Amino acid sequence: LSTILDNAATGEQARQMLMHNGYTHVSALDHYQPGRFIGTAEKNGKPVTVSVIWPYVPKAAAID
Repeated sequence: LSTILDNAATGEQARQMLMHNGYTHVSALDHYQPGRFIGTAEKNGKPVTVSVIWPYVPKAAAID
């Protein structure tokens, strides 16, 4: 049961991360493999398929 709850929490975190990055109408994300979530969303008004590999590691900021 703990693993199921952990996956549900991580899936919601992935969904929140997508919304934070400008995706709208993000569906519930299906859990396919450990750390991989797939769903649908809209970006700039167009429907897209989204995939998130968790844990999400943001790109390092460019150093000037």
